[in-house]
Amino acid sequence: DLVRSRGLGDVYKRQLLNLSHNYHLKKLWEWDWLTKIVPITDIGLPAAAEKFLELLQKAIAERMNYGKTASHLSGGMDSSAITCLAKELTTLSLVYKIPSLAPETKYIEMILKDNQGLDSHYVDGDNCLDFQWFEEAIPLHDEPYQGLCSFPMDRAIIKASAELGVNTILTGIGAEIITQGNRYYLGDLLRQGKYKKLLDAAKAWAKAKNTNLWAILY
Repeated sequence: DLVRSRGLGDVYKRQLLNLSHNYHLKKLWEWDWLTKIVPITDIGLPAAAEKFLELLQKAIAERMNYGKTASHLSGGMDSSAITCLAKELTTLSLVYKIPSLAPETKYIEMILKDNQGLDSHYVDGDNCLDFQWFEEAIPLHDEPYQGLCSFPMDRAIIKASAELGVNTILTGIGAEIITQGNRYYLGDLLRQGKYKKLLDAAKAWAKAKNTNLWAILY
């Protein structure tokens, strides 16, 4: 709104802009991911998996070119896959004594056992629970920041990384968005009156998530 009120033009999601104190607007870079999409019309699951692995390995290698690299190894599938592919790096893992979260440690240890070259470090996670900062001053953050609720965990990992001289932290955050996508298009199908496509897609989602159809549509 401030940019528009000053007559500086529109700001698009694909742009990174710098607004100076005298309201001079400078575009730093622009990225339109839609122009980078190469349609693939005829590919089977094995070939798709092989291509995905190739792209993931390239992405990991690219991010390991900036000094010491660590991975936030949580024991989940996403961070474990990244850690196994990266191989030689530092791992940071939150461990808990809380009964509901303590079992995660065995999955972390399984990855560490199978990858002997890792420099592993544990961080006490019992004091890093979601929303814990509500009793303290809200930490400095950019708006909007949807991860503010889990800030205690992020802060502990970043602090441990800084103490170890780490420059880059690899995580599994956002992996499900890339690999699984979202179901927003189901609403589009409903509004367009494409009820059969909607039902077929909802059934596929229900099967993949091992749940019932109404849990997807409701």
